[in-house]
Amino acid sequence: MGFKKNNPVAAKMRSLLSYTNPYSSIAEQYRSTRTNLYFLTKKGGRKILLVTSPRKGAGKTTTLVNLAISMVKGNEKVLIIDANFRNPSIHTILKLQNRRGLIDVIKGIQTFENAVHQTYIEGLDVLTSGDTRTSALEELGTTAMTELLEILSNKYDAILIDAPSVLEAAEARFLASKSDGVILITNKFVTKIEEIVKTQKALEVAKANIIGVVLNEKNNSWLEEYFF
Repeated sequence: MGFKKNNPVAAKMRSLLSYTNPYSSIAEQYRSTRTNLYFLTKKGGRKILLVTSPRKGAGKTTTLVNLAISMVKGNEKVLIIDANFRNPSIHTILKLQNRRGLIDVIKGIQTFENAVHQTYIEGLDVLTSGDTRTSALEELGTTAMTELLEILSNKYDAILIDAPSVLEAAEARFLASKSDGVILITNKFVTKIEEIVKTQKALEVAKANIIGVVLNEKNNSWLEEYFF
């Protein structure tokens, strides 16, 4: 029986296909992306990777989570950081509490050890956004954020940061400048060519290092990656 459109169970299964259906064709594509990314990042010594998109709706967060799952299945210890304060969703996908998280750590309210979540997926930790109802966007550009990333890079094999879309949030460029590499997620049915060009220029101004582009099909049922 197929899932109805907008069915939350179907949406969750799509979000975690690398975990719930590891032998599916899309899970294999995520593994291929992981393998290509592994050789690219290890060669360049890149650990902190920002995952973003030109605009929302490209499947950015779903791609990030599945890529992280593929990485831990390859025996890497991975941390996901939800820095999308405008629309945090990592905690929803992975069924985590979001009472404290990134915002609390960079403000010095909580330690990382008290805020991080160890998920039911072995090797995968998550630092959720925390309560971002108060103004928190400017915190992402502080030295506290830079220092946190430096500390965490010694604890994990890879850190994947879920950022807001570049053309919709200035803080995405702050985060890009603090990362070792940027993976740009696009969607065949959502992303326009001119938006990719604008995004590339915005990231270049921020001196960000774009290391790859992932092209999604509708509902993340297919993807193709291009790494540089």
